[in-house]
Amino acid sequence: MRRRDHWIEWMRAVDRESIAAAYAIELLDERLKSDPSSLTARGLERRDADHVKANREATYLVRLFAVFESGLREAWEKAEKRRTHPTAADLLDAFAARTKMPSDRLNDAHRVRVYRNSIVHDVTATPQPTSLAEARRFLCRYFSFLPPDW
Repeated sequence: MRRRDHWIEWMRAVDRESIAAAYAIELLDERLKSDPSSLTARGLERRDADHVKANREATYLVRLFAVFESGLREAWEKAEKRRTHPTAADLLDAFAARTKMPSDRLNDAHRVRVYRNSIVHDVTATPQPTSLAEARRFLCRYFSFLPPDW
């Protein structure tokens, strides 16, 4: 399998893991309905489970972007033979320029990056929200413009 395809598959795996986590959260909700105290033995409360449910998509979006950025950095080092460590924004722009990527693909990737930054850095500006499925689609499409192997 080509290196680019490995990274795309790893991004898809993060999305699948999120779906499995959503199912686990559903099962936990059902368990808590029948036994509301089942978390206390683990030093947890219902609100902890509620936070997991509320933050699942954001948590996996951060992980998705981390996998994406790691793949970009590997391609930067190996395919482009670069030893620099540009910001994620500069890295996105550099690959887009090198690959003649359509501007909408670049803009979509930046949209995910900005939204991810708002989650991680608690930025006061409100970027356009991006669902995990949408983020995966945008980042995989961006990645498809990279060289197939490095």
